[in-house]
Amino acid sequence: MSTFLACLAVALSAASAATASSQRVLSKAEYQQLQLAQKRIHSLESSDGRSFAKANAVCTRLHSVSPLIAAVRSGCLDLTRLGGDDNRLNARATKCGIDPSSEAALLTCLVPAVQSYYTDAEAFYRAETYVDRLARARGFSSSCVAVIGDSPGNIAAEGKLASDLKAAVQALKNQNPQALQTLSDEIQADIKAIKPGPSSLSLCPHA
Repeated sequence: MSTFLACLAVALSAASAATASSQRVLSKAEYQQLQLAQKRIHSLESSDGRSFAKANAVCTRLHSVSPLIAAVRSGCLDLTRLGGDDNRLNARATKCGIDPSSEAALLTCLVPAVQSYYTDAEAFYRAETYVDRLARARGFSSSCVAVIGDSPGNIAAEGKLASDLKAAVQALKNQNPQALQTLSDEIQADIKAIKPGPSSLSLCPHA
């Protein structure tokens, strides 16, 4: 499974809290919904470039039946957008690099793509932070929260990714290629630091 799909599977695990009460037990309906979401994600493992559109469809099928599931759905959709940003940035860089009039023109041309990348990363970070907060408020154990939401390490890496992308936008606007190179290395490190977390339902008590 690709890193993107593995992360999406973890994000979708929060669907398990769709209709539960404040108790620390997943209802039968929640458990069944989570199983279905996981099955849909696993079916995308060997899919081609259309995976992002298909993953978006999986996210869209989640019904906002509670504040937590509404947050999960939002985070899921944010992740599918973020998942395609690297390819969109590469395509933009290729277009901008075709016969640029100057280095300054090249850097300016890249601003919209990096700005979009930052916006999506920030939205995903905020969504995951909110899901995590709601899951903890429900009283789930730390291991279960990692299934429903995300690990503290991942959330920290997601926040740093958003911060570094924001700085990259400013470096482009300031025409500072040296700072941009450093930030590019940091951004790649941030992405590698986001690891697929646990997705086993056994970590969360259920009916």
